[in-house]
Amino acid sequence: MGREGVLVVLALCVCGPLTLACAAVPTRNAVLTAGWELERFWWRRVCLPVLPTVLGIALLVGWALQEPEQTDEVVSRIAIWFALVFAPLWIRAGSRAIRSLRRRSQRTVAAATVGILRPRVIISADLEQMVDPDTLAAAREHEAAHARHADPLRIWLGQLATDLQWPCPAASARWRAWREALEFARDDEARSRGTDGADLAEAILASVRLRRCGPRAPVAMLGDDVAGLRARIQRLLEPLSANALPPSTRPVALLFIGTGIVGAVVLGVFWGDQLLRALPFVGS
Repeated sequence: MGREGVLVVLALCVCGPLTLACAAVPTRNAVLTAGWELERFWWRRVCLPVLPTVLGIALLVGWALQEPEQTDEVVSRIAIWFALVFAPLWIRAGSRAIRSLRRRSQRTVAAATVGILRPRVIISADLEQMVDPDTLAAAREHEAAHARHADPLRIWLGQLATDLQWPCPAASARWRAWREALEFARDDEARSRGTDGADLAEAILASVRLRRCGPRAPVAMLGDDVAGLRARIQRLLEPLSANALPPSTRPVALLFIGTGIVGAVVLGVFWGDQLLRALPFVGS
C-alpha cells in the first residue's frame, strides 16, 4: 500500500473512533446569562470533540511529509476493514460540507448574512416592504453583527465538526444550543449599538412570517431557530444586561490550537515512524 493509502486508513481507523469517543463525553448545562458567554461556551463544546482528530491528522501529515511514496509501513486487514466502517461517515460529512459551499443564497425571503470569506448582509425586498424603517435598521444591525464575527464561516465549520461526530445525539444537541446562543449574542450586540429590542423582535417575527423554507447553506439568517423563538423574543423585550458585550480579548485559543497543530506536524516528521509502529495493527 502506498503512503497516501496508509495515511487514509490510519486517519479513519484511529481518528474515526477517537472522534465518536470524544463526542460521547457528556456536557454540563451552562448557567450563564450574557449572550456572548453562552455563545463561547457552546462554541467550545461544538469544536473541542474534533480537536484530537485534527491533531491526529496533523501528526499523520507530518509522517507522510518525510515518508517515501512507497512506504515500508504495513497496516493489517483488520485496520482496513475498521477504516471502511468509518469511511461512509466521513464521506457524508465531507459531501455535506461541499454541498453547503455550493449553495449560494442569491435571494433570501428575509434577512441573512452570506459569504464564507467575505460575509455580506442581504435584505430582501419583501422584508423592506413589510416593515417600517426602524425595524429594517434593527435587522440590518443584527446581520451586521453576524458579518463582523464571520459567522457564516463559523457556522460552516461548526456544522462540519458536528457532522464528523454523527450519529452521536449529544453533538446535535450541542450544535442546536450553540446556534441559539449565537443569535442571543448577536441580538445583544445589536442592542448595545443602539438598536431597540422591540424593533429587533418585530424584525424577527416578520422574517419568520416571510420565510417558509430557507437555504441550508452556511448563512446566518434572522429568525433561523424557530424552536427558540419565544425565549428569544422574551429576552429582547427585557432590559439589556450590563455585561452584554464581551471584554476585548486576544485570540489566545487560536494561537494555542495553531501551535498544537504545527507541533503535531513536527512530531510526525521526526518521530512518526516510531509512533506508528507502536500501534498494534501497523508493521514494517
